[in-house]
Amino acid sequence: MEHELEQEYKRIGLKIAYYRKLQGYTQEKLADKLGVADRSHRPPLHLESSV
Repeated sequence: MEHELEQEYKRIGLKIAYYRKLQGYTQEKLADKLGVADRSHRPPLHLESSV
């Protein structure tokens, strides 16, 4: 079960990365648009090297 969740989180992260890049947003710009405050207090939205 835990492995399935990990795979699902990775899949979601890859989708976020794809659509973020399609719109030309950086992680920081997306975070600002989502209202996420300080970058040091949140986990990465996705793994950059995966896309």
